[in-house]
Amino acid sequence: MNFELPFFTNLLILLVTAKVFGELFERFKQPAMIGEIIAGILLGPSLLGLIHPTADIKVISELGIFLLVILTGLEINIDDILKSLKGRRLIISIMAFFIPLFCGFAVGHFFGLKMMTTMFIGLCIAITALPVSIRILMDLGKLNSEVGQKIISVAIFDDIAALSVLGVLLNLKDTNITIASVAKVASMSLLKLVVFIALLAFSYYITKRLSRKGDFVENALSKLLAVIKGKEPLFAIFFAFILLFSSVTEALGFHFIIGAFCSSMLLSDSILGKENLKTIE
Repeated sequence: MNFELPFFTNLLILLVTAKVFGELFERFKQPAMIGEIIAGILLGPSLLGLIHPTADIKVISELGIFLLVILTGLEINIDDILKSLKGRRLIISIMAFFIPLFCGFAVGHFFGLKMMTTMFIGLCIAITALPVSIRILMDLGKLNSEVGQKIISVAIFDDIAALSVLGVLLNLKDTNITIASVAKVASMSLLKLVVFIALLAFSYYITKRLSRKGDFVENALSKLLAVIKGKEPLFAIFFAFILLFSSVTEALGFHFIIGAFCSSMLLSDSILGKENLKTIE
């Protein structure tokens, strides 16, 4: 029988241990996140088994990732990301997805695994884990560098591609794999991808148009905030927009993290105003 510590005790142990290991790795000029991951492995079922994954810890971890990608998105210029997906850089993004994908297929085929299992292995290798890439770049102070922008753009491209393929595989799991069923499921996933890109493009177009009007949005927000009597109204409006965008993204079959990151990138200081952005951060 496993002894389970109270939730807040688990949380305290996780935070303190992660901080200690993170500080230790920073002393050796390594990303703090590497130490934090090792702390999780040490405390988890892999080694000591002191802390077990629970629904409460899962919620806290997803909330932490959610806040991390929002803060990162506010610091990144979406125009720089779009520039990183043009020309030869787009080819790099495509190859960064397909080369690991085919390598995963080859491993699964070599060990004689089933086709579905082989495809899942390929996707696991191809997906980039966007929040992890973001955190490591932040630890290294390279988030807004040219290399950092390229890494983020490739990670976004690869994750969207991987989640699109994953959606097809999950829908095919409980159906007879025929040409007709594969075509039907693939067309639905492609339609969802097109809708997501169209939504993002439309939102980007609107924000660009609004940014050209100078302080239009900032003045409109100031007038709205003057009417609202509740505390932290700007914070509530900001998160309402992020959550709405993330919910729509998740409804289309993509992870809510992608929606949160993309929506926070749209809300630059030219839209909200520097003072409003500081208030949110």
